[in-house]
Amino acid sequence: MTKFVSSDLGVIASENHQSPEKSSQKHSKDDSKEGKLDAASGEVVAVLPSENGLPTVGQLMRTVSQKLFGLYREQLSHVPDNVSCHLFSNKLVVWVDGSVTDVEKRLAEMGSERLELVREAFDEIFSPKIIALVERCLQVDVVTLMSDTCYEQRCTSLMLLLAEHPRVRPSRKSAGSA
Repeated sequence: MTKFVSSDLGVIASENHQSPEKSSQKHSKDDSKEGKLDAASGEVVAVLPSENGLPTVGQLMRTVSQKLFGLYREQLSHVPDNVSCHLFSNKLVVWVDGSVTDVEKRLAEMGSERLELVREAFDEIFSPKIIALVERCLQVDVVTLMSDTCYEQRCTSLMLLLAEHPRVRPSRKSAGSA
């Protein structure tokens, strides 16, 4: 059951994330220089515009990577090896290395027919949480989410079609060439 979405040729930005950075910095109830805070949990849920205006693509990708890493840890008690995000215009591609849980590993090793059912149930429960997370971080609606998991390589790919390109600050490279 392979799902695939094509993307524009030009990569706007990418960000790898291997482990979330702990911040001992206290934030105000409503916002911080780093992002918008969720009133209920007190955690940063979206990058706010920097002093120069909008956040950079790198800041957005780093936030999405960190939040997805945390989602795996909190919801599944599983720590992936690496989370990489790449934004192509209005398409977000996420690669999660080490996404396969211990239960899935055991089922795959046994050749269980139930492995696909476990992944389908996982996707049904986890996909709305991923969509909500991305929408909060990028401040853009997600039109669709497609995903697939490779058990041999123990990785998962996520492809999200966004309603529009997230608002970002132009890179220095593109600003300098204009």
